[in-house]
Amino acid sequence: MARAVVQSKGESPAGGDCLSGGAPQCSVGVRRRRTEAELQRGRGNLAWCRVKSVHIRGIRGATSVESNTGQAILAATRELLARMASDNNVEPDELAAVLFTCTSDLTAAFPAEAARQLSWHSVPLMSATEMAVPEGLPMCIRVLMLWNSARSQEEVVHVYLNRAESLRPDLKTRQRGNAVTRSRGHDGTYR
Repeated sequence: MARAVVQSKGESPAGGDCLSGGAPQCSVGVRRRRTEAELQRGRGNLAWCRVKSVHIRGIRGATSVESNTGQAILAATRELLARMASDNNVEPDELAAVLFTCTSDLTAAFPAEAARQLSWHSVPLMSATEMAVPEGLPMCIRVLMLWNSARSQEEVVHVYLNRAESLRPDLKTRQRGNAVTRSRGHDGTYR
């Protein structure tokens, strides 16, 4: 189910609106979210308000480690999470949940612990073991962020680090540091 984000017709160019006295724009380009009470009070004004839907979007990411140690797993996972969040301008309060999987050869730490180390204390997290597929990438950590966003799925940037770059050769990619990322603009082309 989509959440509605309401913007008043009388919004100021600085990002506020005529009813709230001004509110900052959030990282995904959507104005301040109104509470249910505000929506109820202003229901008569909805005819002249613009509504922008917010949907759950999936951000995929993966990385690899060289050894089965807690330090290696947590450091690689923190790096991946930070990169996924920064490339997509994700704030922790916008996350519905984060799912982690790791290959069966990684047992020294739960990858979800890395999110807690980044102070993502209110985000629901789950770790699981990845399917054992022959010829699969060993020592691999995969992440799926479920993100409440007004962006389209095509605008989401997926992040693959280290040896995990080889997991998605089908994506048209661009190099950024040691990561392979992809994004598609409104015109449908990859950048």
